[in-house]
Amino acid sequence: MNLKDENVWIRIGGLIVIFSIFHPILLLLINSVFPSFSNIGNLGPVGDFIGGTTVGFLSLASIVFVVVAIIMQKKELEMQRDDLALQRDELKKTREEFELSNQTLLKQQFENTFFNMINLHHNILNNLELDHSSEVKTGRNVFTYLYEEMKNNYNKCKPDYLEDICREFMKNDNAKMYDITLSLYWINQKRYYFLTNCIYYPDPIEEKEFKDSIINEKNTQWIDEKQDRLEKFKSMIEKADAFKVFSEIAAIYINQGIPEEFFCDQDKDTLSFLYCVKNTYYKSPFFIHKLRIYEEMYSENQSIIGHYYRNLYRIFKFIQDQNFSSNNQKNKEEQSNYRGILRAQLSSIELLMLFYNIAYSEKGEKFKHIISDLNFFDDHLIESEFIWKNDNAVLEEIK
Repeated sequence: MNLKDENVWIRIGGLIVIFSIFHPILLLLINSVFPSFSNIGNLGPVGDFIGGTTVGFLSLASIVFVVVAIIMQKKELEMQRDDLALQRDELKKTREEFELSNQTLLKQQFENTFFNMINLHHNILNNLELDHSSEVKTGRNVFTYLYEEMKNNYNKCKPDYLEDICREFMKNDNAKMYDITLSLYWINQKRYYFLTNCIYYPDPIEEKEFKDSIINEKNTQWIDEKQDRLEKFKSMIEKADAFKVFSEIAAIYINQGIPEEFFCDQDKDTLSFLYCVKNTYYKSPFFIHKLRIYEEMYSENQSIIGHYYRNLYRIFKFIQDQNFSSNNQKNKEEQSNYRGILRAQLSSIELLMLFYNIAYSEKGEKFKHIISDLNFFDDHLIESEFIWKNDNAVLEEIK
């Protein structure tokens, strides 16, 4: 018999109650058979005895029933807790299914809008049209043309940039610029004098001796011509802007190579300065120059390409504003996936021109703000196509 079964305890309690009710009668029957008292008054002690014994059993029975009630309540509470747990699990599953269904619905709505925006982007791209002389550029060819136009404009403006670089380096120190300009002039004159007269010295040894005599200013014919040339050049500098004259002379060395063999020891400062100018000119052009070139191109063609970039910005922002999951990592992965789909729609030249729009345009500042640190361009830009060598450093800042 399992004593944990409440039915057993109920039976025990019932037996005790029955026994409590009938045991006084049993005692009376026993007493009638074996009488031990002479009158009714003698039943008082017997009643006290019976009452005392009966109440105890009834109390015991009530305790048993209380225990049984507690056990039953405990089991009912356990069953209620189990039912509540099942309800909670079901509610949790229902909520998860609802969230999944809701997320699926939201994702479907997002994708419908997203791919409609992609289709709109292709329509905008295909409808681009740029009149150039007798030839009309359409679609992606518009960006190819604008890219080449930027390169050509930069090459046209290089003399002005070189002058700006010189002014920046010299901090408008006209005296120093005057000395460096004279130094460059003499180096160029030495080189020119040697090239025009070396034909008279076909022997390599004689040619080298002739060159050394010019470089070290020991050639008497060169010395005789020197003073006259010096006076003419000084007169030219005094009538012109020394920075402009210097930049014109420096351009010869920068574009054709620096003939170091014609530099004397006293020309080391000039040579060092030229290297700084050349590195900046080719490798690290000033940001203001690049900004000016792009802004000029964009302002001339804004009516043609402006809505193209605005639509791209809206697609990108639409992705970034979408909440795909409550899990932050999963949300970032989903956003990255759709950014990749968007990037796949852009050709190499479109990506490059988008980079220039973000990096060197005031109108691209908002785009730059949301695209930074997302590695959108990844390794898809062709660095050999960069117009400016230090574009790579700008790209790293955007990443």
